[in-house]
Amino acid sequence: MISRILLAIFVASLIPASGIRAAVGDAPGFVRPPVTPAITLQAAFVEKARYAIFEPGEDIDLWLQVEGWRQAADELLWEVRDYRNQSVDAGTLAVAQGEQRWESVLRLKPRGAGYFEVHVRLKNAEITLPRAGSRPAGFVSYGVLPDIRRLPLRWVDDSRFGAQGTNFLETGKFMQGNPFLPLYPALGLVWVHNNYRMGELEGKGPGTFKPLTDPEAWKKKTDHWAEAGLCPVIDLHGLPDWLIAWPDGKKGRYTLTGAGQAYPPNDWDAFGNYIRNVALEQAVRKKALFPNLKHNYYKIHWEPDWYWKGSDEEFIRMYEVAHKAIHSADPDGVLLGPTYGVIKTGNDHLRRLFSKGLGAWLDGISTHTYYIPFGFPESRGLPEQVRDLVELTRQYLKPGAKIINTEWGTNYHGRSVHTDRGVLRDEMAEFMRGHLITLGEGVDSTWYFYTTDIQSEGGLMYNLTSPNPRFGSIWVSPKPVAMAGAAATRLLEGTRSLGPVRFLDANVAAYLFDRAGERVLVLWSTDGKTREISVPAGVAALTRYDSMGNPTQVASVEGAVEITVDDVPVYLSGLSPVLYASNTLVGRQFFQGAPGEVVTLPAEVAGGRVVAWQHGEGRILETTGGKFKLPRTMAPGFWLIARTASDFEKSNGAEVIEVRAPLNITAVSGAGIGGKFALTNQLSVDVRGVLRLRAGDRLVPVETLMLKGGETRTVAVPADALAAWNQADAVVVEFYDDEGVVSPGPALQNHFTNAVRTQKAPAVDGLLRDWLLEEFTTFDTLAEMRAGAGDWKGPNDLMFRVGFRYDDDCLYIGVKVRDQSHVQKMDGGNIWQQDSLQIGLASRPENNGWGVVQKFTIALRSTDGAVVVHREPHNSGLQGGVLDPERYRAKVVRLNDDTYYFLAIPWREISAGPKGIPASRQIGVGLFVNDVDENGAELTKRKVMEGFGDGMGFFLPERFGVVNLSGGGRSP
Repeated sequence: MISRILLAIFVASLIPASGIRAAVGDAPGFVRPPVTPAITLQAAFVEKARYAIFEPGEDIDLWLQVEGWRQAADELLWEVRDYRNQSVDAGTLAVAQGEQRWESVLRLKPRGAGYFEVHVRLKNAEITLPRAGSRPAGFVSYGVLPDIRRLPLRWVDDSRFGAQGTNFLETGKFMQGNPFLPLYPALGLVWVHNNYRMGELEGKGPGTFKPLTDPEAWKKKTDHWAEAGLCPVIDLHGLPDWLIAWPDGKKGRYTLTGAGQAYPPNDWDAFGNYIRNVALEQAVRKKALFPNLKHNYYKIHWEPDWYWKGSDEEFIRMYEVAHKAIHSADPDGVLLGPTYGVIKTGNDHLRRLFSKGLGAWLDGISTHTYYIPFGFPESRGLPEQVRDLVELTRQYLKPGAKIINTEWGTNYHGRSVHTDRGVLRDEMAEFMRGHLITLGEGVDSTWYFYTTDIQSEGGLMYNLTSPNPRFGSIWVSPKPVAMAGAAATRLLEGTRSLGPVRFLDANVAAYLFDRAGERVLVLWSTDGKTREISVPAGVAALTRYDSMGNPTQVASVEGAVEITVDDVPVYLSGLSPVLYASNTLVGRQFFQGAPGEVVTLPAEVAGGRVVAWQHGEGRILETTGGKFKLPRTMAPGFWLIARTASDFEKSNGAEVIEVRAPLNITAVSGAGIGGKFALTNQLSVDVRGVLRLRAGDRLVPVETLMLKGGETRTVAVPADALAAWNQADAVVVEFYDDEGVVSPGPALQNHFTNAVRTQKAPAVDGLLRDWLLEEFTTFDTLAEMRAGAGDWKGPNDLMFRVGFRYDDDCLYIGVKVRDQSHVQKMDGGNIWQQDSLQIGLASRPENNGWGVVQKFTIALRSTDGAVVVHREPHNSGLQGGVLDPERYRAKVVRLNDDTYYFLAIPWREISAGPKGIPASRQIGVGLFVNDVDENGAELTKRKVMEGFGDGMGFFLPERFGVVNLSGGGRSP
């Protein structure tokens, strides 16, 4: 300590006196300088100022204030806009000249339910409202709840909605008052966490926690959860440091969620005793304060897929000990788990652990429905992943076991709400679709994450005082996603999931719910396009609710309604329970048949005339004796079969059947990595047609084929056909037969391109002068931005082109990056943090992905002009760390606003083993172009542009692009 003080004195002695400024309070005779006169404009709601969510019919009064000298009279212009950014009201207020403070109260007219912005500005002074925390400048926001009565719940744990996030809106003072009121009831949120983490409550040793088991004492306590009518989940995750069974007794760095979840306890009795004491307390607490809570709920892990390092047997034993401890003290208690963070990874873990007996010690499932990489949930497979989790739960846990999604949310994905207002709609669409998929596929409850913005993104509400505090907001206002979330809680609370409806349109997702006998359908366009679709209703009229819960009556024609759908979910209420009679579509084995086959219909629709409906097409079919022949031209997929004499309104029975495709198409060499596909004719007759690739309306034929009945054939798609999709299109393989029926195949997630075979090695001047323009793929749009999208100013700011060549010795990679400045002052493994190129390489395609993966980073150090090459070997078995650039003929040249990168990577440095061109003639490639700029003495945040798939962020090689070593093309 003394040495540090002496050092500080020594350093201070070197600073010239002119460089020292005394603090204001220390300056003798200091006189505060005058502040520049200015006009300021402020606005706030008279009532509910700290959260601005109003009930239907409530008065909404906006207080306005202008301060500062006005030389002449001015006008205050105000305009109300809805969530679609459409103007719904506007006006002006006269502001007198002079220096006297001007104030007025504007009463806003009712405009239905939803999210609204009041934009305000002074016309002549040209000033507007200042930015407030995460809310952009120019407006204040408010929300109006829909006039929809939530279904009453017998038990609070029957609720379908919860959230994470505490806010101190009651008092407006940080850490004071009930953190759940008034926001949770306003938004319709019931489930929430209650922390009892062992690492916090017994950090000093066993027995530190003393359970409160006196009911009278509980009745005298202030219990925020009971006061707000919530359903708490007791969170026990995180062992204390002293209880961790560190490997070989060597302690590592301790964090509650990290190391506290990495290893099992070293004392199982201490672990079980703590959980038993918590359960004792909760049993008494529930009886005293929660008369409408059927069970207490407990969880002992939080996303262990990121942290757990112990064995499967140790993991299972934690649940065995916890389960026994809970049930000995709280017989009706429910142990949830394991709360995996990435649902697909979690499902894989559960499948393995269930096979080893984990299911015996779980009463229900808690999960987080995150998927990686980011994107809209349908394109990332969330419906299939949730469906898989539901099936696993039903297979291994007791009937009625709850599945609770205790966290899922989204954010702006690098864009800025302050410069790009479109992110609000995208956030709302992605958020609502993810939660509605989760409920629709059969999860019991889903939790919104997070209640308020964390800094500038990631919440239901604007945090008006961010970053002070960052968490635990004290002043908020709603975003569009908040009011869409509130509409969902009104419409779907107390409902029962009936499952996905898959006969409406190929690009429309729809889920059916039973709302106390009433059928509610929620639907949206999965590709973001606006389309008109026809929906069988079975009634003369029904109610359409928009995303905010505003109702419109829609009349049907012959029992079907025409509605518009887009990227944001809407609801149809009042569908015929006869037409939508299924008890559940979740986990069902549907009646099946192939085109041309005779099938026996379910009893509900057997006999007489039926209407078959799919994707807006209705077919009249006649049945005999409950049987009929499926037409050979009947498209594969799900069909609604309704027994009716004329139209859907007169239907007296309905069922869903699945028509199998004539051909089953599967990828042979993994998830879109290879160009080989197995085609199996599922019919007993010959099928002739064309195998083709499709992206939207664009088609590329591959091969004309004829398969005999039952025949299986493997077809290789030529590399040139794959490379034709020069951008990251959503490409699918399909078979179009002579009857006009399309058999769908798998989607190709990868970007495909060709490498040109060269007769001589490219020049190593670094400027790529001997490369042809057509060899390059260009990435120059906002869609390719993975970080810092809000700061991207277009192609002149950051874009790149990449080309590939190869010969018997090497893979050659040439990249030209447009970047108006070059900053690289790092070294070694840190060069990725500034201007650099990261290259993910994968080789040896296998059935479940690439067998060998690694990552190169190359940069031009701006301090000394050195080229730095670094490798993360991953599973390649090759040398890691800083490499000799000469080994790869590495060259980086900066010329004007462009940076040129060149690498010649020997084949043995891509996949150790046989020399020469890989036998598969394919290489997986992912690219990150990193960019920072100087802003005075500071550096800007890192921007990242990605090319070839989207696998680099979380390093998912299966999502890399594929470079085909086709032998085609030429080079000089």
